[in-house]
Amino acid sequence: MRRRFGKRRWTSGMRKLAHRDEAAITVFFAMVMAGILFFTAVLIDFGRIAAADRKLEMATQSGVRSVLSAYDETLYSRYGLFARGGSDADAILQRVAEQSLTSPEGGFQLLPMQREASHVNPSQVLGMHEVFRRQVLEEMKYKAPIDFTMDLISRFGPLAGAMKEATATVNLLEQMRKLYEKREKALKEALTLMRTAAALGADSGLKKLIPTTVGTHLYETTAVSIVFEYGTYQTWLANASVTDKDGRYIYAAAIAAYQYKARSTAESIRQAAASSYSRQEPLLMQAVAEVDAAQDANQAMRELAKSAAASAPAGYDSLQGADGAGDDGASLSDDASDELQEIRRMAEDMVLDDDYFEQYKVEIRQQLTDFRSVDTAAASFHASLNAALGGLSAPSLLEESLASLKLAFTTYIQRYSDPGTVIQERHLNLPSNGKTAKQVKEKESEAKGMMKQARELLQRMSVRPQVDEHREAFEQLKARFEESQRFNASGSEAEPVDTDNPSESEDAVSKDAEAAMNGLGSLFGGLGEAATGVRDLLYLTEYASQRFAHFPPQKLQTLFESGGTEEFAHALNVSQQELEYVLYGLHHPAGNVSAAYGEIFAVRLAIRTMEGLIESRSLGHPLLILAAAVIYGIGKAVEDLFDLVRTGKTELSKYAKVDIRYLDYLRLFLMVQGSADNKMSRMIALMEHNTGYRLAMMPTGASAEVTGSLRLWFLPGIMKQLARTGLLDGKVTGNRYETTQTVAWSYS
Repeated sequence: MRRRFGKRRWTSGMRKLAHRDEAAITVFFAMVMAGILFFTAVLIDFGRIAAADRKLEMATQSGVRSVLSAYDETLYSRYGLFARGGSDADAILQRVAEQSLTSPEGGFQLLPMQREASHVNPSQVLGMHEVFRRQVLEEMKYKAPIDFTMDLISRFGPLAGAMKEATATVNLLEQMRKLYEKREKALKEALTLMRTAAALGADSGLKKLIPTTVGTHLYETTAVSIVFEYGTYQTWLANASVTDKDGRYIYAAAIAAYQYKARSTAESIRQAAASSYSRQEPLLMQAVAEVDAAQDANQAMRELAKSAAASAPAGYDSLQGADGAGDDGASLSDDASDELQEIRRMAEDMVLDDDYFEQYKVEIRQQLTDFRSVDTAAASFHASLNAALGGLSAPSLLEESLASLKLAFTTYIQRYSDPGTVIQERHLNLPSNGKTAKQVKEKESEAKGMMKQARELLQRMSVRPQVDEHREAFEQLKARFEESQRFNASGSEAEPVDTDNPSESEDAVSKDAEAAMNGLGSLFGGLGEAATGVRDLLYLTEYASQRFAHFPPQKLQTLFESGGTEEFAHALNVSQQELEYVLYGLHHPAGNVSAAYGEIFAVRLAIRTMEGLIESRSLGHPLLILAAAVIYGIGKAVEDLFDLVRTGKTELSKYAKVDIRYLDYLRLFLMVQGSADNKMSRMIALMEHNTGYRLAMMPTGASAEVTGSLRLWFLPGIMKQLARTGLLDGKVTGNRYETTQTVAWSYS
């Protein structure tokens, strides 16, 4: 009863309280405060979660940077490249993350976070071409353009203008030379055909049947003897009825014999003349065609000479326009360019007048006409003899016919055979038989001999005893190169390299000079492009030249001067020719050095030939100037090679007093030779060979993943529901908020 009574009293009190007006504000205030406290609690934890996310992100960033701060010192000190090395990456990340997340002791613990898990994922290995390229560009972006401009463009730039003029001159003269040889070959062939036709006329048997000199022909069966005996034949005919004591005609046999001999001789003359004419006609028509071909070549020469110029590689212009070209003040004067242009204008002297060819064709046709006269006279003599034998014509007509035959045949023989005045004169009038042409041939022969000696000098580097240790090192290098190629899925092993400079063809040596000068134009073009914006190739080239060793030129001095190969062979280890290997990629000890010196010789030949053109301009004839210039160029280029192996440098030109080092030549070649991918694979192979590393296993970047947690102060259930809606980046487990941050970083 007491309990029931108490409950009633309490219920009644509450009802009274609820209906009391003075308590309404208190209850409402309590409800508002509860809502504010609820919202504040959620807001505080939500803010702490956002701060925790940011703190964990910063800790992860700090951790991944600390991981990458442990780089391989050997790789950086030797090659200036970064790759992960040193302490364990996960251990570094764990230590840095814990230090970053831990709040200092003794203070207010607003974000008491703790690391739950962490690990590092390596990425972007240095063996990848794109990664390797980025690091090289970063390493070289400040100093490469300055070094390149100061060291190469300012050295080679002053020569660009003169080399352009010289290359245009050599190109023009070489084209003229080819057309000249084509023209002269056709003219000689026409003369050969004339001689062949003349031989057919002289050796057809007519010379015996129609004697042109006084001799024993009266006692032989000839046209002359037939006519000479005709008077006797007439006497026999007049006494044809006279018989001997047996009643036989005394002159019957003699008459028959004479008639047979006369008819057969005249027929032989007619047939021989007709046959010879039919054989000569196609030969002489072919001779006319050869002269036409020569005239066409001459016309091409005329058109070429009128331009007084031939195209030179555009590379010379691009280098001339580059910033820094010629800044050292060493440049060729305008006089040199004017002299080279004057040589080109001399090309017109090689062109023949059209009258020369027209007269030549007239002579050929006249030869056929002259023998047609012989053929006509032979037929006339045959007819006259038959008429005379039949008593249908007077003896004087037969004699006139013989005189015409002898005159026609004698004229032909004298003009075209013995002595052959027309052919002899034509032979003397051939340009190829002139004094200048003979001098050109002598100069070209001398140039071939000098080029052969230069070739033998360069080939000493190929004919050498190979050291097994060096050969094995290159085999290992080849394996590393091929592995890099496969890893990057790049192209072929190596670009084709001409290691046999100069060429061994039978063409004129001036062709080698032309090729060398056009090749130098391509090299100059590479310099010009590098100066005007080919960034990647420039940086790779300069990086290779600064980080890789090149072959010491002095190691070749004994080989060049005395032919001794021992010092050279023992110096051919990989470490002394790294830059040459990057350039050519040949996997045998002497191949890369040999290729480098072959190209250097070509460059020197081009420059020295330019000088030779100026030095030889007084010789007058363009082809003689060209041949003399090539001789000068070969001789001076060989001297330059000897200077290079003695001092390590050459003078750029007698007109540009600038020293060019062996390394400068290699840098020049690197700008235009081969693909960037192949060069990078070779650099990677060399780095691996020298360090024992595998760059395909050395990361240059990393992604760090750190998981951290924060104890919630209020209402973890509410925060868990919010996490399920996706408003939070992490999750709520118990009374702790867990989240994961991933940050990627790299050296480049």
